[in-house]
Amino acid sequence: MQPANSSFVSNATAAAPAQPSLADILLNDLSFTATLQFKRGETIFLNNQQANNIFIIKEGRVKLSNHSDDGREIIKAILISNEIFGESAIYNSQMRNETAQALEQTQLYVISVQDIRDRIASDASFANLLMNWLGSKIQKTQQRLEMLVFKNARNRVLQFIVDIAHDYGRAIGYEILISQFYTHKEIAQLTDTSRQTATTILNEMRKSNLVYFNRHRLLIRNIQKLESMALQ
Repeated sequence: MQPANSSFVSNATAAAPAQPSLADILLNDLSFTATLQFKRGETIFLNNQQANNIFIIKEGRVKLSNHSDDGREIIKAILISNEIFGESAIYNSQMRNETAQALEQTQLYVISVQDIRDRIASDASFANLLMNWLGSKIQKTQQRLEMLVFKNARNRVLQFIVDIAHDYGRAIGYEILISQFYTHKEIAQLTDTSRQTATTILNEMRKSNLVYFNRHRLLIRNIQKLESMALQ
């Protein structure tokens, strides 16, 4: 297999179309009340703030975080296009349980929590779909916590790459393309490692021809081997 080059970016059109997500269904079945735009670094909402809406990312990226008592930031997730956030407003007394911040120019769809609750009450299949999505999100949070506790730095980075491949990757032949990659600093923050360590591990993976990446995209050349390495 020859090393990949920057042409992999243009090959994304060869990927099979993804199945409709919950975000797609919400936008198709419910009316979004508005679209909002945020500049890079702008706060979307704060922890414990009153909440009446959920958001779907139309374009851009959003960081979800909390802060410890000593002021240290704990990053929960970095979300990309077509992802939902702010869902705690549906079941948590309409109060935010995290802070959301735009990492770049970001545009959001806004959907009323009351519209979602009305749909849950009238449509059992929709309620089941939403519960499955929430359950999956809780499971991923638990798995990430276990990764941070039980894996060493190298395996945390490997597992992170495997996880985003399954969550965001698109199959292109035998390879997997992640079209909105993370910065090395973000990977370090999400895996509780140093930026230098994250960069070293990524470069080792590239040298071994397991991945190819640039500033914006990542191509995984052998997902099975990465999965095996992450379990070691």
